Amino acid sequence: MASANTVHVLYRGARAQVHRDIHALTSEDAGATFATRQVDAWEIGACPMSSMSITRTAATYYAWEHDGQVAFSAGAQTSAPTAIDARDPKARRKHPRLAVAPDGQVLMAWATGTGWNKGGGVGWQLFDDGVPVGPVQALDGLPVWGFPAVAAVGDRFLLLY
Repeated sequence: MASANTVHVLYRGARAQVHRDIHALTSEDAGATFATRQVDAWEIGACPMSSMSITRTAATYYAWEHDGQVAFSAGAQTSAPTAIDARDPKARRKHPRLAVAPDGQVLMAWATGTGWNKGGGVGWQLFDDGVPVGPVQALDGLPVWGFPAVAAVGDRFLLLY
């Protein structure tokens, strides 16, 4: 378990204007020194205009966007939604958010079909041990500049948007 001196940072690089890799920094000494690791590699000559999420229970979970899809990792294991939203199979997923329940289940939610000054929808998937549980769920109505928020409340999840 992490101590009060543990700091986690997740960021997207922009090396040579095409390497938009995700990097994790971890400090065990209140930010005096950091260890770094690359979480994901992505070459794209544009700004993805997305965001990331970090949550911690017994493990640290990271979530990010890669080429219109969202993924999360717990340690070396990476998971992503396996089902497509049947209402809009080409919809791009951005701004992932994570919540972890006491039993270890993970809820990942994301914005769907959003863009510059454009609203969209919200999608979510439940995972158990990195494996999807049930189908991807989706709703319309995400406002411009919005993204979902998720929380584990006891043995249930709360999704706000």
